[in-house]
Amino acid sequence: MDSLVDLPAAKLESELAALRGVAGVFAHDLSNPLQSLTVLLELSADEATVGASDAGRIGQSLDAAKSMHTLVHDFVRLMRPHHHAAVETEFVAVLDRCLRMFRRRFDRQNIVVHRALTALETAPPAPPEFAWAFLNLVLGIVNACMTPGYSAFQLDIAAHGGVNHEYFLIVELMGRTRSSDAAQLVFPPDAMRLAQQAVAGTVVHCEGIGATSARFRVDARHDHGARQ
Repeated sequence: MDSLVDLPAAKLESELAALRGVAGVFAHDLSNPLQSLTVLLELSADEATVGASDAGRIGQSLDAAKSMHTLVHDFVRLMRPHHHAAVETEFVAVLDRCLRMFRRRFDRQNIVVHRALTALETAPPAPPEFAWAFLNLVLGIVNACMTPGYSAFQLDIAAHGGVNHEYFLIVELMGRTRSSDAAQLVFPPDAMRLAQQAVAGTVVHCEGIGATSARFRVDARHDHGARQ
C-alpha cells in the first residue's frame, strides 16, 4: 500500500481505476455461472504451457476447462430452484463470446464459423439453460478439433423462429481431412449427451441427437413470454 501512496496522483487514480475494473469483472462473473464458464474457458487457454505443441496446448486447455466446467455445473445445479430469478443471461452475448474465443484461441485449428442467428434477436429471450447447453457443446467442439487427421473445421450455428414462442438452434461441425477435400461430419456423440443432460427437465428440449449435429427447441412462454 505504501508504494501506491508514493505514486503521482494521476497514476494512482489510473491504478485504482484498473483495480476497480478488475474487481467489477470478477464480481459480475462470480455472480453469473454462465459468464464465469466462458471466462474460465478463455483463461484455461491462456494458461496452456508456452512452447508446447499445438495439440498439447489445446489438450491442456481442454483438461482445465473440463475441471472448471464441472465446478460451475455443480453450482448451477445447486441454485437451479432459483435459477431464473438469480441469473440473467443474454444468450446471444454469451454465444458471441464463445465464438470470439474460437477465433482468438483456436485459430491454429483453422475453424471457420458460419452463423445465422437473426431469429434469436427477435424471439423471446432464451432461458439460461439454453446458453448452458451451448456452453456444454463448446467443450465438445474443442474436443472434436483435436481429432487426428483433420486439417480444417467448419462450425455452423443456425437459429430458426417458430410458432407459439418456440425457436430452434441447430449446431453442426464439419471436418476436412488432410487426404481429401470432402468435408466430413465429426461432432462427437459425447458432446450431444452432455448438452442433453444439461437441459433435462427444463423448457429446453434436445431433438435430433446424433454424432453429427444437435437440435435444441425452446418454448419461451414458460419463463419470459413474448416480446411486445
